[in-house]
Amino acid sequence: MRSSHPEGPPARGRWRHIQLKRQGKTVTDFDLYDLLVNGDKSKDVQLLPGDVIFIPPAGPQVALTGSVRHPAIFELLDEQTTVKQLLSYAGGASTIASDARISVR
Repeated sequence: MRSSHPEGPPARGRWRHIQLKRQGKTVTDFDLYDLLVNGDKSKDVQLLPGDVIFIPPAGPQVALTGSVRHPAIFELLDEQTTVKQLLSYAGGASTIASDARISVR
């Protein structure tokens, strides 16, 4: 699969459930946020010839804007994703942020 986004999955691709398939079986299913935000390489697997990286369509998303360090649209892992986790993905509140007001769309 060719992507115009060498830094990650295409805009409509999933970041939270990327699968490495080998001989038709899923070897690992990993969350790119865990790697990029938390540095978690626990699901790191060596690629072998013939392996396929499968990127399914993106899941539900939330936009975080305003006084956060990295405003963006973030993909939810599941319905249990918290505002605290989303703020972590966005690098936290900026120094001018108000603790009394957060907007999530």
